Amino acid sequence: MPTSAAADRAAFKAGEGGAATLGRDLIQDIADGRVDLDEIEEDELPEEMQTMNAPERRAYVEQQRARRNEVKQQILELNKQRQDFLKDQTLDQDDAFDQKVLESYRRQAVERGVIREKPSEDHPEAEEKKEK
Repeated sequence: MPTSAAADRAAFKAGEGGAATLGRDLIQDIADGRVDLDEIEEDELPEEMQTMNAPERRAYVEQQRARRNEVKQQILELNKQRQDFLKDQTLDQDDAFDQKVLESYRRQAVERGVIREKPSEDHPEAEEKKEK
């Protein structure tokens, strides 16, 4: 998997969009109250939890949840830094692919009457947008 795709995937999974695991994540299901740890049969637990007693299992689940939250926060912070970096890189390049796509989109929208040309800085509409 390309690095950029892996970064996007990690950010998605760490964010609200990745919270829906469809019942395939024991730690998340327990944290969300969808599953009661005490009601799970021993042979249905992950191998590392099968030899633990009930208090050890609860402590293990809490430890995993806390660790996951730490990693999640790190991913979200790194993703914010990455997005800021990419935004800065794109804004500094007039010939960047994103800029070219946006220019083409705007030009076609203007040609078809979907939007007007950008208002000039001294145009009243531009002043209204600056005040908001």
